[in-house]
Amino acid sequence: MMEDTDYYKHLPSATVPKFAPLSPRARTTWQFFAIVSLTLGGWYLSWRFNASFNPDAPIFSVAMFAAEFVMYLGTFVFFFDVWEEPAKRIFPPGAALPKTARSVDVFITTYDEATALVEDSLRDALALDVPKGWSVQVSVLDDGDRTDIKDMTLRHGATYFARQENVGFKAGNLKNALWQTSADFVVIADADTRLFPSFLRNTLGYFSDTNVAWVQTPHWFYDIPAGRKIMDFVPSAWTKKWMHKLSGVTIGGDPFSSASDIFFDVIQRRRDRHGASFCCGAGSIHRREALFEVALKTSQERSDGALPALQPFQYHVSEDILTSMELHAKKWTSRYHPQVEAKMLSPWSVEAWAAQKLKYAGGSLDIAVHRLPRCLMNIPWRVRLHYLATFWSYFAVIPYLFLLMAPVFTLFTGIAPVASYSAEFFIHLLPFLVSLEIAVFVGMKGYDIHGSRAAAVMSMPFVVRGVLLVLSGKKIAFKPTPKTLQGQRGLQFLWPHMAVLALFALAVVYGVTAYLVGSRDHTLSMLVVNVFWLAWNGLALSRALRLLRWDPQSALQSQIKGENPCNPQPV
Repeated sequence: MMEDTDYYKHLPSATVPKFAPLSPRARTTWQFFAIVSLTLGGWYLSWRFNASFNPDAPIFSVAMFAAEFVMYLGTFVFFFDVWEEPAKRIFPPGAALPKTARSVDVFITTYDEATALVEDSLRDALALDVPKGWSVQVSVLDDGDRTDIKDMTLRHGATYFARQENVGFKAGNLKNALWQTSADFVVIADADTRLFPSFLRNTLGYFSDTNVAWVQTPHWFYDIPAGRKIMDFVPSAWTKKWMHKLSGVTIGGDPFSSASDIFFDVIQRRRDRHGASFCCGAGSIHRREALFEVALKTSQERSDGALPALQPFQYHVSEDILTSMELHAKKWTSRYHPQVEAKMLSPWSVEAWAAQKLKYAGGSLDIAVHRLPRCLMNIPWRVRLHYLATFWSYFAVIPYLFLLMAPVFTLFTGIAPVASYSAEFFIHLLPFLVSLEIAVFVGMKGYDIHGSRAAAVMSMPFVVRGVLLVLSGKKIAFKPTPKTLQGQRGLQFLWPHMAVLALFALAVVYGVTAYLVGSRDHTLSMLVVNVFWLAWNGLALSRALRLLRWDPQSALQSQIKGENPCNPQPV
């Protein structure tokens, strides 16, 4: 068995994806169906409010309508968020930059990651193509203060920084290095971030706009299992010939829903039209002047002494998005470079996946509750709406939980939130759902929207836990996502998913039994609608069953043998 910490070295190579822009025809189609779906959604909700409430269950009916209405408003915000891609903006390195701005610091942050992992990232950083007339200094920022990391760093001729205390999480680690360096621009890389040689060549030019504070590049995970081809399970050659159109279809891929193409190639790319793509940490490059200007102004604004004086990156578990908000509030702008300039590792254990999801949810919700009002006041309104879309994606768990559990209540009690599941109900609902599905499919460039929805449903227990942590006033703090194959058993993190699946199954059995024995409250149409909704969400939650059986070592061996290759997620 290979070493737990160097598994990534044995992965087969994956093709770097190229992200094409949305075509004019696809853009027109997406925007047309988006408008149609919002119109039909308004028509459906108007009918729901005026003619569909169950008079025998007014509270349940109103609560269900309120949840639907809130989710509908969220659709407006999301459609604004991804409405249109900006024109292509890629500039040559150093174009129109001041002659004095010709230096770059590359920071590789680490805490407890393996030395071999950090060393590979360091080698790639040292191999960057440096534009003529520029200087680059690569540094390893070790918050673990480890002798082996220091020796390795110095052996490669790079700079080593460490701290005695870990105040401020990753942001404090970056601050420590910023105080001891002086380059005009700063590249942020995590311990597993393997920068491509072209990184500087393809990002520095954006800073020819003197208002640009940072440039973000996509996160590309090169180790995602692609799954087995469905044709591998077809027994006969005749059947394979008949099913040849399915030759490219795979099953069992991306077990942790790590593919981030929708977020980066759709959401981040389209936010760039308003200079609103936020920093995602690794794979970003920053203007030092902007970081320190905002740090100085922010420290002057805080007179209560609650936080340390100067924070170029805000002290928070989600320092990237919080720092972005502070910079946008001070009228700086950002740019998004749409092509991959680095590769990274995705979670390979249930523990790593759960830690990452809880960190994202808890950090974002903490910002929304404690920092959002002050920051949003000074952010331009278009950029403000983009941030609201981000935080809404977490708060939407509240109405969605109600929609998720409503069929359970209906099947157990026979009480429906509508007067009847009549033909009129379907006439109003189905056109909205169909047009919405077409709009999202085209607007998301044909990416796996069902996988994305399944990932959102799978993340709900962690979002709920994040909400409880924030509302309880507990300090939000998480360890870095583990970069190993080992982790605690899956059931410790997946028991909420199992419990909900069991509840779904009991509700379906009870509802079907009640219908068969002749319950007047359990009509066939009510049964079909509610069982279908539970099955739809249950299918997403059933991924937890696969994760319970997930064996990283076996999956790795399959990839090495070519049975389950790495997934490049190309467009």
